[in-house]
Amino acid sequence: MNWFVGLLEELKVDCQTALACDAGGVPHADEQIAMIVLERMFRYPLADDAVRNFDAGTGVLLFSWLRASGALTERGERLHLDRRRLLPALAELASAITGLEAGVATPAAYRAEARTFVRRFLPAGEAGDRYRFTADQQILRRAHH
Repeated sequence: MNWFVGLLEELKVDCQTALACDAGGVPHADEQIAMIVLERMFRYPLADDAVRNFDAGTGVLLFSWLRASGALTERGERLHLDRRRLLPALAELASAITGLEAGVATPAAYRAEARTFVRRFLPAGEAGDRYRFTADQQILRRAHH
């Protein structure tokens, strides 16, 4: 699978899963949503090979999406996840991805659109790397220190 397409598919599924948890009938829904979001953002980007790692790329993109939406902000030295903004931001991300899928006529066109979308958040990296961390995304790299 194309790296950009796969990354968006993984994020779409994560967003849709979190939204399904919120829709009702899922035991411990808030904890499930937190696990989906926090693990994606803070576990994978800490990997030594994060700039080559598919799962890390999804976490970094999610981080940047939530930052841009105002759902994830800084309070002094800490990050704050605004639960009121989280689910709408996840719904918007899922919708943006499904909109890309629906708005193209060919697989090649979707691959091109997926690449453009991902590159808005994950700039190209050094040779052999899939992307590079922006200054804001460096917060993720420092999270374990």
